[in-house]
Amino acid sequence: MAGRRSARSLPNDAEAAQLSLLKTAEECFERYGVRRVTMDEIAAAAGVSRPTLYRYFGDRDSLIKSIVDHRAGKLVSKVHRLLDEQATLADKLIAGTLFLVDIGRNDQFIRELLRSDSDHFTNELMIEQGTATAFADAVWSPTLHKAASDGLLPEDFDERMAYRWLTSINFMLIGWQDYDDQPLSYKQEMLRRFLAPAFLRAGA
Repeated sequence: MAGRRSARSLPNDAEAAQLSLLKTAEECFERYGVRRVTMDEIAAAAGVSRPTLYRYFGDRDSLIKSIVDHRAGKLVSKVHRLLDEQATLADKLIAGTLFLVDIGRNDQFIRELLRSDSDHFTNELMIEQGTATAFADAVWSPTLHKAASDGLLPEDFDERMAYRWLTSINFMLIGWQDYDDQPLSYKQEMLRRFLAPAFLRAGA
């Protein structure tokens, strides 16, 4: 993968420098694939030394996690606005889930992470270390806290388990090969039947 070295220099501000390195890493991952790109190649593309890259990101997993966190942070307010437009908790769960799935399916970087041969990232980095579940918390906690105060959730509702479940549903649908071939009405009805009831208190 020769020919990636860039003449760009890092900003003096540490936060700006980190964002610049993130941008370069994203470009490399999107162009050549997450599995193929090394830290040496990212450093070369950024025009910095390998130790400089490691100074900002302790290892490759930390760099990838930072990219996921950065992308996720830009989405939270968008999802909140969408959820606020929905009338019921079931509607919020359905609309929010489908929105996030569509984002993930159209994001080459995320699709690469969720490929079956990238289980290390899916299981350990994005779930066990909490990157994806923390995002689910940021997205869904206002909705679920309001639902709890309105008496819509079961008394034994486990919030942390709910975030992991929503994350798993997102990952499954992002990887569903026939997803784009299904009509929106089918996907909405599927979630209304098999996702929403897991959250709603009986009789709510």
